[in-house]
Amino acid sequence: MPRPRKVPLVPPVHTEPLRVRAELLGDRLRRGFQACLSSLGLEGARVGEVARKLKVQPVLASRLVRCLEHQNPVAVVFHAPGPEPLRDALEGFSQAGAPDEPVLQLVQAIEHLDQMIRFEFGDQRGLEAALAPWVSGGMASLVPRQRLAIHRSAMESEGLEIEASSFSVAFVPATEGTWRSVRVTRMLGVTRWLREATFGVAMDRPQDEATCEVEGLDGKSFFEGGLAALRQDDFALRAPAELSAREVEGAVIYDLQPTGFGSRAAVDLNLVERARTPTPMRRPRAEASFGASTVAAGAVGHQMLEVLLPRGLFEPLSPEAVSYCTLERGTALVAGQPGREADLRTVLGEVQQLELSSPEVALQQFPRHADLLTRALESSDADPSDFLLYRILVQRPFPWIQLFLSWMHPDQPREQWIPERELYQ
Repeated sequence: MPRPRKVPLVPPVHTEPLRVRAELLGDRLRRGFQACLSSLGLEGARVGEVARKLKVQPVLASRLVRCLEHQNPVAVVFHAPGPEPLRDALEGFSQAGAPDEPVLQLVQAIEHLDQMIRFEFGDQRGLEAALAPWVSGGMASLVPRQRLAIHRSAMESEGLEIEASSFSVAFVPATEGTWRSVRVTRMLGVTRWLREATFGVAMDRPQDEATCEVEGLDGKSFFEGGLAALRQDDFALRAPAELSAREVEGAVIYDLQPTGFGSRAAVDLNLVERARTPTPMRRPRAEASFGASTVAAGAVGHQMLEVLLPRGLFEPLSPEAVSYCTLERGTALVAGQPGREADLRTVLGEVQQLELSSPEVALQQFPRHADLLTRALESSDADPSDFLLYRILVQRPFPWIQLFLSWMHPDQPREQWIPERELYQ
């Protein structure tokens, strides 16, 4: 039976920077494991052969072999298995007949690694997060795990998940110097995991026909037809969402009606709304960018933001992706809004420029997407071939992060746009 320690552990005092200590530790681990592998004739051997010789799981053997392939000693520590798996490998070396000297060197290096994790970072993930900036691809390798954990947490706490969400805005020229916006919203695979989970859509309630600002593609206004005027249910892959309306403080709230639970009961919602009256074209200005934004509200598997513009409209400017945390100060009005620098977050995704007829427009997560965009443009008396599509797609976005796709005027200070360092990790 284990007995409590009589003397508490005392964290060691370090004078060298973490990077220096990680480099020294990585070099010791690599030299020790390479010496043991060479002594057993396993240098350059396949993973399966290493696993059989050491009598360890192939996963452990694979991680061991792969971490030794890195020339950067910090990367060796970053990619190495934790102390307990490493001790299993060490026992395998010893039983297979590796010499005592490299084995004892590894014992000391593994204990050093164990102390570094326990005293300085608490767990393996903490160590990896600290070393990631010095490892090629280190930050990117951490993000999927972070996002998956946050996605699951949001899904479990809210009891709701959306497999894919997209917001697309097309700016269609109207009379000279004006345009009308056409907005396409898709929420696909809306899934309840808890009975009390809520999902809805909010729309401004017009006072009368004259004050109604949006209409459907058939010209029926929202005031006249409600949300049904905007729905495109023939683009639903699953059952169309059944919603009920209620009025709250000048808005109409559409709530998802009771459904079953799990993926078999998932529903889709496709909306297209068109501005009823043209507005003056607004180009990027030094004090305000131009673009569109969307916010991931909860657990979303794939989030997509798109802007469709007539060819050559803002050339030679190109759009950039910017994102803000909305939890403290709410949504930003435009990208680069003064006073929101502290809310900037890194966008881990690239902006694509596509022809609407390009095969790349089609995505598995968004069935018949190009067809829906084409319908929206053609129903608005526009030729789809006259437009370029700008897109950014993010997998498992962090909840309540506002994503912008914006064009910035050359005179607008860039420090108000792009964060100098990654702030998610």
